[in-house]
Amino acid sequence: MKFVTISSIENRQMQPKTSYRIWHAPRVGSSLLCQLLEDTGLAGKPGEHLSLHGNPSLCEKYGVKTYEGLRDHVWNLGTDKAGIFAAKVSSHASYHLEIISEICALRRKPIPTSYEELWSDFFPDCKHIVIIRLNKVRQIVSWWKAIQDNEWHLRGEEVRKTPPEFYEDKFDINAFMHLYHEAVLRDAANQEYIAQNNLSAITVTYEDLIADPEATLNRCLHWLELTQDWIEVPKMRYKQTANDHSEIWVQRLYEDLQKDWEKKAVSINS
Repeated sequence: MKFVTISSIENRQMQPKTSYRIWHAPRVGSSLLCQLLEDTGLAGKPGEHLSLHGNPSLCEKYGVKTYEGLRDHVWNLGTDKAGIFAAKVSSHASYHLEIISEICALRRKPIPTSYEELWSDFFPDCKHIVIIRLNKVRQIVSWWKAIQDNEWHLRGEEVRKTPPEFYEDKFDINAFMHLYHEAVLRDAANQEYIAQNNLSAITVTYEDLIADPEATLNRCLHWLELTQDWIEVPKMRYKQTANDHSEIWVQRLYEDLQKDWEKKAVSINS
């Protein structure tokens, strides 16, 4: 008699029927978008299920040894009862290639010319959402602040733990310029990957998400064909991490970048 374990039943039950990926760069509101989509109860459980987060491999991160074990574990993390699987991803060259290499090694296949050959098994009937932040100055200020104080998210009743004096000597024009270039290149890489692979995608912005989360959420749900109704926005579990020093850095960055310009691109304090 052949016995089937409970875990294998669960894995089989969680095999998705359809899927989507959310493409992002740091500090663009992707965590908030993922939270709102998940809390509708209609759109899977999007998260960084395919990110290493300091682990040497996905297999070590999740305690699995085979491709099927890895895929099924990730499916269980990101799939809801309706069979919708979702994940937040980025085309960031370093870890994307590490993950591709690991999956190829597990499947005993060479790295393909098109990475989508590998992802087609992971992401059945997949659609794509790209989220960007139009204001790059505020994006890189938020990014540098989070690198310094390690306060990447604030949830619920959480309060800021970092005292104001911590930020007084943390302004670094070289760091800001590096992050600016990286933010632009991350956006470009995501768009390039989608275009080169002819993927079906829409683009939403941080600014629209903050200004009108309900409209942005419904646009995503309708694009994914997960509802024909208008869904009220769930309660936001994330709150803004910006503080007084964020605004100080934004204004100082405007000043420093335009210091020798005859014609200013932006008015200070505008």
